[in-house]
Amino acid sequence: VYGINSYENLNNAFIRIDQEIQKLKLNQQLHQNYKLKTHVSFLPFKNEYQNFGIMQAMDILNAIFYIKENSPFKLMREGGGIRTILFGNSYGGYLANLCAKISPWSIDFILDNSSFVNLFGNIFRLIGFGKEIDFTRYHGTYDDTLFKNIFLYLSDKTYWNNNKFSKNYFSNARKIIREPLNKEHLIVQSLYPNPKYILYHSIFDERSPFKNKENFVHILKELNFKVEFFAISQVDNKFIKNLNHGMGLSTKLFFKKHLLQILKEPLQDKICKKEISYKCDELVYTFKEENHQIILNITN
Repeated sequence: VYGINSYENLNNAFIRIDQEIQKLKLNQQLHQNYKLKTHVSFLPFKNEYQNFGIMQAMDILNAIFYIKENSPFKLMREGGGIRTILFGNSYGGYLANLCAKISPWSIDFILDNSSFVNLFGNIFRLIGFGKEIDFTRYHGTYDDTLFKNIFLYLSDKTYWNNNKFSKNYFSNARKIIREPLNKEHLIVQSLYPNPKYILYHSIFDERSPFKNKENFVHILKELNFKVEFFAISQVDNKFIKNLNHGMGLSTKLFFKKHLLQILKEPLQDKICKKEISYKCDELVYTFKEENHQIILNITN
């Protein structure tokens, strides 16, 4: 197989390989349960670069700033002003919390369902470079249904790697800046106007450990952040449909339950220096709001 430079070529190659494996099985040259294990990297739409977390959160914040400055509709200034609310399930909740870390003065409420708050265990596999170590263990996801005889492991395209001598080494500094759960960073964040956090998490979550979210909430409360935390242990089959990751939680009922309360709460004074810095081992990450956008400067 050679000359693979497009999705169509790749798919055709897999079809041919799948057919050859099937022939070997029919001739009893391979065990009937055999599946070829192979790996493919996802290429983002338009081949855009994705560096896991930071750039995505900055994109969200810049979109918010743009809408506020160039709104296609009339913003109501009465009743205390406009509220900026970020809601997310799982990875979306992670990005919401990361936005609050990067620009705490810009967000009024974080609504979080089942997010992870640190890069625990082998979750680094989601970043993409786990394939360098063992793609059968540290992949982003997998598919064993596209082809009868091929087991596809899949990862995101990334420039990050596990080589300590590379400029793209995913060091501890680059890890902890991406973690909402970092006490030293939360102490820095607590010095700024911050959003109120409303968080839901199943105590039986099999993907995002409950104890990590519980620790996150404990530190937030210790530092006088406003927090409402719902540790879920029961199902009502309407709002909470199961106790697995995400709980099958109804977004519509989430907002129905909390939106009126949010709209009634007075907005806090957000006047502050719109610049925040986090020390991460040998690096310092400084996020600054300037000309209605977030600017990142990294120094060492």
